[in-house]
Amino acid sequence: MPAWHCAQQPIEQVPGFRYLGIYFHESGRLQHSIRPLHAKAHGAWASVIKKYSQLGTEDNVNLKLILQRNITENTLCYTAELSGIHGDAAADKERTQLEKIYHRQLSSICGVKHAVPADILLWELGLLSLWAQWWRLTVRFWNKIATLDAMSFQRTVLLDNMQDAQQRGVQNYTSSLYKALQDLGLAAPQGWTIVPELDEALIMQAVLVSQPLAWTDLAPCPRQCPSEGAKKCLYFKWFIRPADSKFNDSYLSPPFPAPTMRQLVRFRVRSHHLPIELGRHNGIPRHQRTCSRCTGGSVCDEQHVVFECPAVQFLRDQYADLFTPQTQTIPPLMWQPLHKAVASFWSRMLKLFDNPDS
Repeated sequence: MPAWHCAQQPIEQVPGFRYLGIYFHESGRLQHSIRPLHAKAHGAWASVIKKYSQLGTEDNVNLKLILQRNITENTLCYTAELSGIHGDAAADKERTQLEKIYHRQLSSICGVKHAVPADILLWELGLLSLWAQWWRLTVRFWNKIATLDAMSFQRTVLLDNMQDAQQRGVQNYTSSLYKALQDLGLAAPQGWTIVPELDEALIMQAVLVSQPLAWTDLAPCPRQCPSEGAKKCLYFKWFIRPADSKFNDSYLSPPFPAPTMRQLVRFRVRSHHLPIELGRHNGIPRHQRTCSRCTGGSVCDEQHVVFECPAVQFLRDQYADLFTPQTQTIPPLMWQPLHKAVASFWSRMLKLFDNPDS
C-alpha cells in the first residue's frame, strides 16, 4: 500500500473509518456499510419497545406500527440514497438479511408466524419493502440534485461522476445506479452535460413489479391450489386489499382492541389455528383437515368457517347485516364499509374454533 504524506509527515492509514454514522471501508465495498445496520435494526427495535412501554398504554398494535415506522424505518433508511441499491452480491446478501430482521419485527407486532411471506405481510399493512423504500430515496436524491443551480457544487460533482462512468468506464455511483435501472428493464440516461430527472413513478412501478410478490399463474380458487404457493393464492383470491382502496386505515387508526386486530391479521394471512393451517404443519393431507365443529366432513378452511359451517350459523344470524346477496364471497364481505362489525364477527368466530368446548 503506498504511503501518503502531508507536510512531509506520514498520514495514518486505517482499514476503515466512520463519518456521520456511515462506515467506509478501504475496499470501497458496500457490504461493510450495510452490515452495521443489522445491529442498528435490533437497537431500533429496542427503542420501539422502550418508547412504547414509557407511554404506559394498553396493548395497541396501531401504536407499535407507528413507532416502528418512525424509528426502525428511519434508522434503516439513513443514507440509503447513497448505498441502498448499490454494491455487489455481498452487499445484496447483507440487504436480504436486513429485510429478514425487519420482517420478523413486523411479524412480532402483528402476532403472526415468521413463516408468513414478507411480501404478503407488507401488502397487508400497506408498507413498502426496504428495497422499495431505498429505491425511492435514491431517485429523489438524484432528482433533487438535478434541480439545483447549474453552478452548485453537488451538481458539478455528480456531472463529473456521470462523465467518469460513461466516458471512462469508471465503476462509481452513476454506473451502479444506471446498471440497477437496466436490471429493472428500464433505459439508463445518456450523456453527462446535464443531470436528467428520473421518472420516479415509472421506476417505482418497475421496482414493485420486480418484488417477490407475484400474482401470476395462481389457481382460480385456493381450494384447488397446490400446496406450494397456497398462501399467496389464498391471500390474492380472498383477502388482498383492493388496489383502488385507500391506505388500510384499520391498521393506523385504533378502532379495534389489540387481540382483535391480531386475530384479524392472522386470519387474513393464514397464520391461525384452523385445521387447514394446523394440518399443514402436522403433515396431514389437505382433504383430511376436516372441521371439528360440524359433522359434514368438510375441509375446515376460511371459506368453510365464514359461510358454510353450521356451528357458526348463530353468529351469522347475529351479524345478518354483513351477509347480503352482494357479500356471498369473502372479498366483498371483507371490504364492505362495516369494518368494526366485520372484525367483531371474525374475532368471535375464531374464538369459537380456538376453544372447541365453547
